Amino acid sequence: MTKYPNREALRKAHDIYRDAMRSFIIRCLRKVRGAQVEDLIRDSLSYEEAEQFKENLQEHNGNIEAAIDIKHFPHIIRKYWHRDRVFSQQFNSNSKVQYKTGVIADGRNLWAHPGIENLDSERTRADLTYVADVLGEIKNQDAKREVENIRDRLFSHEEEEHTTDVSDQLEVVRAENADLKKQLNATSSRLEEMETEWLASDERLTDMSNLLKSVEAENADLKKRLLEKENRLQTVESESNERIKTLSSTQKVSEPKPSIAEKFRAANTLEDRVEIGRKVAELRINAQGSRPMSWCRIREKLGLKNDEFHKVVRLEDHFQESVVERIESFEGGWKYSGKLNVLLRFEPVGELANRIEACKLAPKIEPKEDAKSYEYEGEPLNTPIIRSILNTLEPWRGSLPVSAILDVLTQYHLERGGSPTQLRDFHTNTYDILCEMEAEGRAERYREGNTDYWRLI
Repeated sequence: MTKYPNREALRKAHDIYRDAMRSFIIRCLRKVRGAQVEDLIRDSLSYEEAEQFKENLQEHNGNIEAAIDIKHFPHIIRKYWHRDRVFSQQFNSNSKVQYKTGVIADGRNLWAHPGIENLDSERTRADLTYVADVLGEIKNQDAKREVENIRDRLFSHEEEEHTTDVSDQLEVVRAENADLKKQLNATSSRLEEMETEWLASDERLTDMSNLLKSVEAENADLKKRLLEKENRLQTVESESNERIKTLSSTQKVSEPKPSIAEKFRAANTLEDRVEIGRKVAELRINAQGSRPMSWCRIREKLGLKNDEFHKVVRLEDHFQESVVERIESFEGGWKYSGKLNVLLRFEPVGELANRIEACKLAPKIEPKEDAKSYEYEGEPLNTPIIRSILNTLEPWRGSLPVSAILDVLTQYHLERGGSPTQLRDFHTNTYDILCEMEAEGRAERYREGNTDYWRLI
């Protein structure tokens, strides 16, 4: 028999759960239109988890299923719950699944922690039940039955132990009851003898009367104690029958206590959390990018606990939107040369990254002295100007990625007296124009790794 049965049972159930959920997650993400599964997983994770996922992917030779783990499942399901109805349709819009996958991930950390020996039985039973429930939701009945068998085998001894314990209590009560009856019989006999003796001796009448009262009181007390013992015996038998009935019909599952983060999310409406995110962005970001207030000071100023900030506020999408809107609000642009993930506590990707990039101050470039009259002098770089430059001129030679082409177009425009771009989707607009030119035979591209390189023809 294993030294830590609860811990070992939970580990086996989590292995079954992990293997079943991996293929299920990948299957669902492939239904998302216009996106790669690897990119969808990375976008749903925090910066640290995304880096760990990248390392796992390399370690498993690009096998995405093997690279994701139990702790990733809640983030992926929550991120794509509504997008293309990937997960909400699969789980019939039952949002409790999101909560259960989070509890399972926390449970996995319990048995995996090197300082933990055996686990609490009620928490173990609850985690095993949640694992079986989620496996049932994804229609993997074989895996669900396997986990239920692990749970039932683990806790089957409880009913036997309880029955044995109740039987021992019944024997003790019966023995006490028999002893009290013997004492009652002995006292009754003694009472009869004393009554006989009292009747036979008038001289001892007074003394015997007092003694009789004492014996009667003792007798009444014994009767009372006997009644209490009989009532206790009935109570124990009733509780035993009820307990056995409960254990044989259903397994009791106790809900884990909510975490600090869960309490905060329940106590604050979405509007409250959006307002908190906006205040955090205002305190953290200024036009000079000088970090006017540390994260610790911000939490103190707004009265936030560490878990409330790191596990709720900064992970919600509306906080990231508030940060970008704050940057976009600075007239004349925004200056910052450090690492964005250190300043913002998240790694901006996709459209958020493009919007931030569009707000950065462009280097001041004086027009070339020998530049000819430029048609777009003084105008900000926009989509029509980008199309004109690419169609009528050849601003670069060879093949470049889109990120480098953006720098070339900006440099070309500024050198001839133009103004910096104000486009939020500078990258996307340029990419669309290059695709149009490729369809017309005036540009071509090739892929190296995950990057497209473009050349004008």
